[in-house]
Amino acid sequence: MKRNRILAYLLIILAITGILFAGELTIVYYNANFAPDSSPSFCVVDETINCDDVARVPESRFLGIPNSLYGILFYLFVLVFAILELFKDKPFVKKYTQTLQNPISYIFCISSAALVVSLFLAFISHYVIHKICILCFVTYFINLLIFFVAKFGINMFEHFKIGFKDLFATLKQPLYLILTSIVVIIGIVFLFVVNKYQFFNPDKSFMYLANQEKYILKYKGDMLGDEHPKVIIHEYTDFQCPFCAMSNSMMIRLVNELDDVAVVHHDFPLDGTCNPKIEKGHGHQNSCLYSCYSLASKKQGKYWDFNSLLFKNNKDLSEKKVLKLAQELGLDVEKLKIDAHNPELNKKLTDEVIIAQKRGIDATPTYRIGMKIHRGLISYPELRQMAISAGAKPKAVK
Repeated sequence: MKRNRILAYLLIILAITGILFAGELTIVYYNANFAPDSSPSFCVVDETINCDDVARVPESRFLGIPNSLYGILFYLFVLVFAILELFKDKPFVKKYTQTLQNPISYIFCISSAALVVSLFLAFISHYVIHKICILCFVTYFINLLIFFVAKFGINMFEHFKIGFKDLFATLKQPLYLILTSIVVIIGIVFLFVVNKYQFFNPDKSFMYLANQEKYILKYKGDMLGDEHPKVIIHEYTDFQCPFCAMSNSMMIRLVNELDDVAVVHHDFPLDGTCNPKIEKGHGHQNSCLYSCYSLASKKQGKYWDFNSLLFKNNKDLSEKKVLKLAQELGLDVEKLKIDAHNPELNKKLTDEVIIAQKRGIDATPTYRIGMKIHRGLISYPELRQMAISAGAKPKAVK
């Protein structure tokens, strides 16, 4: 039917638009909650119209997952079934979708639920949070348009009748019943893992990036935290390892929240230039060089400050960028460069890598607390509890 094809094209355009806006909302959520040093989003207008503030409230998540991710799933559903509407009469499609011949009705059914959720979130935003997220309201409007486009020309009750009839007919087929069951099980497992590790909760997730303005970098040499700690955490990292950047932020947060704990940083570049177990020319290129610059910064008393800058900018590191960061930090760049390229420092780094390997270190990030070695990034709550169990104490609230 020509009308349905037109509706399908309109729904495809709306779905793609919705994915773009929901994707931008996801970026806003991440920056607002996990990268406090990032610039405010473009839709921060004033105290009321503020996407960042809305992204920080608990209502921005449902079952531990940001609402924007549910939005992306919804728009993907609309996109897939709108495309199915265009090709449903093709033999190769019809063969596998004999009971799914009314895609527009399925879109209407799911968009009805999305519209109800949109109205609820708009109510919460206006009457509970007292903040307005422009991007959120744009997606609510897109959901409204999808609802009306899908409804066009057919009674809404007829849509529901068709949708549920086809759903039950499809689930009677063993293949689709099995596939649906697998999807449901994967969804339940995913929700369980997300809530167990609190991936999207900034107060508990390992993804939280420490704000240098909020946390104090108190250190001496390569030891961050208390001068006479009961608990010492040895951290082995590589400056080009993204999880190591998260680990560095967690360590800064940890020593600011606990007493009697300190962190000792160890360079463990996954680069064949200084790591004997990695073939030269392989691994993280120039990681050994960046570690040498890190070690050289210790001579100027800026070790952890410089390390944190390297981790923060580890997506686009180069020697030129490293020197620029050093200059921004107030280091003597010429002296730093000479020290970093000193053969004795290079040998010292290689020796430290070999010692670490003898202790069982073979990946980054890796943590050593006492005699126990923990490989891979662990969540901040787990790290904090490990430190407390080992003898650290929460700082007294002033």
